[in-house]
Amino acid sequence: MNRIENCEKVRGREKMKAHKLQFESLIDTNPRTGVIKFSDRRMALVSVEALGILRRDLVNTLSMERAKGFLMRYGWACGYNDGQTLEKMYEWDSLKELLLAGPQLHTIEGIVTVEPDILELNEDALHFTGIWRNSFEAVEHINHFGYSNDPVCWILIGYASGYLTSVFGQEVLVYEESCQGKGEAHCYFVAKTYDPLDERHKQDLRYYKTETLISELDRAYKEVRELNDNIIESERVQNELTDMLLEDKNVSETVRLISDIVQKSIVIDSFQKRWIAVLSPFQI
Repeated sequence: MNRIENCEKVRGREKMKAHKLQFESLIDTNPRTGVIKFSDRRMALVSVEALGILRRDLVNTLSMERAKGFLMRYGWACGYNDGQTLEKMYEWDSLKELLLAGPQLHTIEGIVTVEPDILELNEDALHFTGIWRNSFEAVEHINHFGYSNDPVCWILIGYASGYLTSVFGQEVLVYEESCQGKGEAHCYFVAKTYDPLDERHKQDLRYYKTETLISELDRAYKEVRELNDNIIESERVQNELTDMLLEDKNVSETVRLISDIVQKSIVIDSFQKRWIAVLSPFQI
């Protein structure tokens, strides 16, 4: 039985529709223990400013590109888990209603206001588009980095990809066609089942490869170390050349030093009617 038939063959309780989701019925708050739960999962309220600071520090530590992948994977995990939780909490009227419950939950949580546009699906494919308004992520990115040339709602597209993958049962990828973080009026998302022939899908899928924060930091550290080594080596070479100039060394000695540094043979043609050639030992 496919997932569409499974949602249609529900008996017993009243079938749930996405627009009936309410914050009060989803979240259980215990003021005595300080525990907030969404179904059986413990939750925590976190300010968007704190998430903005996390984003800033990840970008400054890992680079913009790596921070993007890290936050997309974080969003994907959140969305996938929410999809599994919502699917189990209610008997859904249809798979379409379960798919629409994700955007409704995102709105209830205060993450972004979602306005679905197109939703087309069959057993094998999904095409879902819509508008994101008031994206906290776009606002925080602008606050810390200004407007971007590329879409910046990385957590949102990760969340949507994870949620839709969870409830549709096939890999779904989401991207933004427009983004408030680029200075546009709102964000517009497009979700489609994964197509291995789609070049954009292949590019986006690499961001979801499993990486730990430690591996990201280790890679960034190695790059910084290599850059530092190159700076030190450049300074050493500059000092040696400066010393030779001050000592009034002849051209042959200078050429030999340069040859040793670049590990290449150097030939100067007809300098004052003489030939100067240095054969590097690395090319013998």
